[in-house]
Amino acid sequence: MDREKFNTILRGYWESQILFAATSAGIFDFLNKKACTVEKIAEGLRLDQRSTEILLNALTGLELIKKYRGTYQNSPFARNHLVEGSGEPLTGFVLHNMGLWNAWGNLTSVMKTGRPSEGFAVKNYLTDKRSLYNFALAMHQGGIASSKEISLLFDYSSVCSILDVGGCTGRYALSIMESSSSDSVHVLDLPEMVREAKKIIRKTNREELKKIHFIEGDFFKVDPGMEFDLVILSNIIHSLGEKDCLMLFSRLRSWLTKNGRLLVHDMTVDRSGTKPVHAALFSVNMLVNTLKGKVYSEEEMLKLIRAAGMKRIDKKRTDAGKLVALCS
Repeated sequence: MDREKFNTILRGYWESQILFAATSAGIFDFLNKKACTVEKIAEGLRLDQRSTEILLNALTGLELIKKYRGTYQNSPFARNHLVEGSGEPLTGFVLHNMGLWNAWGNLTSVMKTGRPSEGFAVKNYLTDKRSLYNFALAMHQGGIASSKEISLLFDYSSVCSILDVGGCTGRYALSIMESSSSDSVHVLDLPEMVREAKKIIRKTNREELKKIHFIEGDFFKVDPGMEFDLVILSNIIHSLGEKDCLMLFSRLRSWLTKNGRLLVHDMTVDRSGTKPVHAALFSVNMLVNTLKGKVYSEEEMLKLIRAAGMKRIDKKRTDAGKLVALCS
């Protein structure tokens, strides 16, 4: 650790708050039309001119926008990721993380009580429809690229029925469907998540609604009413405690056909719990946003899967380092 790295940690929230403010104010969408002066930007977005100029200069320093002869325009990254309707949007992630601000500010209290009071899963999710939409949008956008990669990791040609558990807009199920023997998928999620998922699909690709059969309910309580050749559980385990993980794995195993398989996809930490750093940090994110969640090690996760009665496990890693386990 040197002083420069320490200062980066100390002031890390400066950069994220600048990004949050710019996104919330609509700066990236506004600059998508053409390069503009600070006067035009402030007037068009009804912002204070002095404040706007200071923020724009900081955004330029962060390489999110460009400044040339007194005008500002989006950087290639912003055009591709931070504009609504862009090629590979990340706006859902930005807005969702902005909504986690209060939860992270409550970390010291959580260290004393062991329970979050401001976390997404214990407050925002239940009381704030906008937070719920932003979360669904983040899950949708995050699944676009990673689901394509996962669809190429294993042979799904014999799969005739697919269930995506907690699947939101069904990104993983739909990608795998393309290389399977199925022409539709099932997605199980809470009624409020299904509502937001349908909103997103109507805006992005309405035709997909014809391929998805939504099952509304809590995956700890609902019975899907049929068995599946493939059940997908992507980015869910880190939000649950060990007992709930074991219970869920056992339930999902009972929903499989005779030769059915469970696909588990999630980030992991090493045995020490400290690396990779982003996974260790994400575990803190679960600490302040869920009641029992954390990022598990591969060994912990596979132990739970085996305890649920699944003996054969084929493991692979995505380019981002996430574990993908095909279990039966």
